[in-house]
Amino acid sequence: MRARAAWHFGRGPDYCRGCAALGRDCADACPYAAHVPTSIEGHACWAAGTACAEVTMAGLTLDTAGAFAAARELGAAGWAAAELLFAIRIGMAEGGTERRASAPAA
Repeated sequence: MRARAAWHFGRGPDYCRGCAALGRDCADACPYAAHVPTSIEGHACWAAGTACAEVTMAGLTLDTAGAFAAARELGAAGWAAAELLFAIRIGMAEGGTERRASAPAA
């Protein structure tokens, strides 16, 4: 989850736009596809985490309480949801840092 979130909230969208522009099909080699959730808890937490991502004055953050409630409603067990959402939150921070570091200077 951490790696997928870092990719998703970092430079991943730019990379994927390049694939589409060049007509490439990365399939399983795509870093986004390589880290796809494989469990019910993983899918539930990914859906909840991406739906509850918020942009604030301080940057990108996760509405943890909302994401936890949504993940539980989608079938994730409490302990798994807590661990996976924490991993998503860390990945979001890493991805945001990478995106800011690679941004052109203004």
